[in-house]
Amino acid sequence: MGYLDTRAFGHDATEATQLTLAVIYVFVVLVILIPVIGAYCLYRLFRTLASTTSRV
Repeated sequence: MGYLDTRAFGHDATEATQLTLAVIYVFVVLVILIPVIGAYCLYRLFRTLASTTSRV
């Protein structure tokens, strides 16, 4: 029984570590992606505005 308890605790600890790593990974991805996506949207917006104003 003690062996199973230890295994269960080790499994929980591993899951907690994986959860922490997943949270850190998602946070890093968001920190990198949000500025990139924002810059891309601004770039598209400015290109659209530039092409619209050049047409007019």
